[in-house]
Amino acid sequence: MISHIKRGACVSLLLLGLLAGCGSQGSVRAGGSGAADSGAASAEVDSEAARNACEGAGRRYAGGKDGKATLRAAYTTSGSTLPGWLERSNRRRQEQAADATGRQSSSMPPASGFVNPFAAAHASDPVVYVCYFDGEFVISMPPEALEKDGYPNRARVIVSSTGEAWLDVAAWNDTPGMIGLPIERPSAE
Repeated sequence: MISHIKRGACVSLLLLGLLAGCGSQGSVRAGGSGAADSGAASAEVDSEAARNACEGAGRRYAGGKDGKATLRAAYTTSGSTLPGWLERSNRRRQEQAADATGRQSSSMPPASGFVNPFAAAHASDPVVYVCYFDGEFVISMPPEALEKDGYPNRARVIVSSTGEAWLDVAAWNDTPGMIGLPIERPSAE
């Protein structure tokens, strides 16, 4: 119960920011499992361990409306790479929001200086996994935003090697007028 409350509070904070608008070199294509994936495109997966982490703890944590979420990508990186990569990813999204609106959004979380607590807690882990899921993610949103935009349809979940998971961000994919969440492979640069 407490983990659901924490997740909801964290997702609410992350979503408010979003509304304002050393992975492996190789990859294998591997389909997801379960009814949620039937007929869906295959996921980009850089290792079996990443796929297993994402299909297990990642999927349980992402959930998705009616438990349906389709794995789109599963990447392996190091805990030391994760904080910098997340900061760069957030900066790109912040720039996208500024380009779309013509001004810097005051309600997006700062791209620098913000330390993701999960990334900080796992910074010394030799391995962490970054998972992308598509579906409909029922998260806490202001009613007017929900009515206007609907629930986010992409989620990025980070999973530790011990199976702890964190919903890093939920946003929209390929939705006109919305700040997107492209699939990005974690990197040190």
